[in-house]
Amino acid sequence: MKYAFLAVIGLLFIHTAALAQNEKRVEKEYSSSDFNSLKINNSFGDIEISPYSGSKIDILIVISANGSKGNDVSELINSVHFDFVENGRTLEITTRRDEKKLKWKGVYEFSMNFKIKMPENVNIDIDNSFGDVRINGTTGVLKLKVQHGDCFVAYANGNENKMDISFGDVRIESMSRANLKIQHGDLRIEKIHDLSLDIQFGDIDIDLMSGTNTLNIAHGDLNIDDVSSKLKSLTIDVQFGDIEIEGLAKEDFEMMLTGTFSDFSWSSSWLVKAKTIGMNNSNYTVHTTADPMNPKKLQITASHSDVDLE
Repeated sequence: MKYAFLAVIGLLFIHTAALAQNEKRVEKEYSSSDFNSLKINNSFGDIEISPYSGSKIDILIVISANGSKGNDVSELINSVHFDFVENGRTLEITTRRDEKKLKWKGVYEFSMNFKIKMPENVNIDIDNSFGDVRINGTTGVLKLKVQHGDCFVAYANGNENKMDISFGDVRIESMSRANLKIQHGDLRIEKIHDLSLDIQFGDIDIDLMSGTNTLNIAHGDLNIDDVSSKLKSLTIDVQFGDIEIEGLAKEDFEMMLTGTFSDFSWSSSWLVKAKTIGMNNSNYTVHTTADPMNPKKLQITASHSDVDLE
């Protein structure tokens, strides 16, 4: 038994030694007083930006790879370079690869991670593919373009928040003045104020909505748990997706509902001011209260959908 055990240990040692591991670290530090914007153009890597109270922009990029041959692993890692360009008040980071040395043969694992800490008022502009993006908070302008990766935003309270996401899920804790475009991914929001959304092939879950909102939905369901007293209007165009909205009864709403091959349902206490029902289409004007003085506006145009309002 003793010799068998030692033989197993020896085999494990040989196997472990045969697997080459390598890592490359890039560290940079800038004064945040020199820049009001950070721009990143990257692919095949995750990006995380965190706010902090210091006066620096701290950047750490870690590339790691595992493989069967040390030379192949090292060559792959060393084929990745980063350009840091100070373009006026914008700090630009671009990932560049030496295509002649970019060889994946014999490499089992590869990862690249950006970890950035900076003041929350620095504007963020990221274009990332094949990797996740995590924003742990910002009060500056936020622009994200992400392909084949998930996206998380803790809070984004700047004057402009624009996100273009494809083939990835999006989760937002708090955001205002948002312009979102999502394809082939789900959207989960806790609090939103002033949302413009265009989404295809993904479901939407929103805990609380306020402000002025416009939603265009194709092939996805919408669920809104509650609406704030600060909600001004909500316009929805949905095709091939169901809608459920709660919290409407506590406010004065005028609802204009139009459907093609769609069904609408609402509280029996609400007042139907007008309705037109055809073979495949229907139109309703519904009030949540008898004589609303200054009602909030809800407009829904639905096609091949079920709509439930509460």
